[in-house]
Amino acid sequence: MPDTLPRRRRLPSALCLFAPRTGGVVVPLLILLALAAFFLPFCGPRLDTDLARADYITQSGITSAQVPRNVTGCLDGYAGKTLVTYSGIVLGGGAEPSIDATLSPGCTGGSAPALPVSLGTFATMRIPWQPSIVVAAVALVVALITSVAFRRARRLAVGGLLAVAMVALLVGQGHIETLIIAAAGDNAADAQATAYLSVESGIGYVADLFLLTLALLYVAALEVIRLRVSRFAVSQMGGAA
Repeated sequence: MPDTLPRRRRLPSALCLFAPRTGGVVVPLLILLALAAFFLPFCGPRLDTDLARADYITQSGITSAQVPRNVTGCLDGYAGKTLVTYSGIVLGGGAEPSIDATLSPGCTGGSAPALPVSLGTFATMRIPWQPSIVVAAVALVVALITSVAFRRARRLAVGGLLAVAMVALLVGQGHIETLIIAAAGDNAADAQATAYLSVESGIGYVADLFLLTLALLYVAALEVIRLRVSRFAVSQMGGAA
C-alpha cells in the first residue's frame, strides 16, 4: 500500500534517530568533564602592575625613568601572573590555595608603602569553604546519576540540576572574589596593596560554564525534538482514525 501521508508529516519521524530516550552519552560526558574542571583553577588574584607603577611615580614625585631598578624588577615579576590559585576543590573544601612558584621574591628597599613588600604578603590567603561551589558540585553529581540511572522524566530533571549548578557558580563568584581580596588585605603588610588586586576567573570556572551551557542546550534540543515527535505521533493517530 503506497504511503499517502503528506511529506510534511514524514519529516518529523526522521528526528527520532537524533532523540534517543536515554539521551545517549553526550550529557553524561559533559557532566563528567564539568566535574573534572573542579580540579582546575577557578580564580585567583592578580596585581595591576601598571596602576602600581603609576601610583609609585606619583607618590615619589619622579619620572618613569627614575623608578628604582628593584621596584621595576618587582613589578615585572608580578606582571600577568596569578599570585595564588584557587581550584574548585580548594574553594569547596576551604583548603590552602597554591602559590605561583615563579613569582618575584618581592619588593625590597626603596619600594613605595603601597606596593606588596614580599611574596609572603600572599602566602596565606585561605578562605572558608564556599556553599555555592558545594551546591554546584552536588547538583552535577546528582545530574550525572540521574542521566545514567533513570529513564522517565529524567531529561527535565537533569536540565533543572544543570541550571542549579550554573546559577550557583554565577552567583557565588562575586562573593568569592570579595573574600579573596579581604584575605589578601588581612595578610598584607600594607592594606593598600589590595587596591591593586583584581580577581580573575580561571580556566576551570570558564570551562564549567561552557560545558554546562552546552549540556543545557543539548537537553533543551532533545526536549524540543521529543515534543515534535509526540505531535507527529498524535497527528498520525488522528489521521488513521
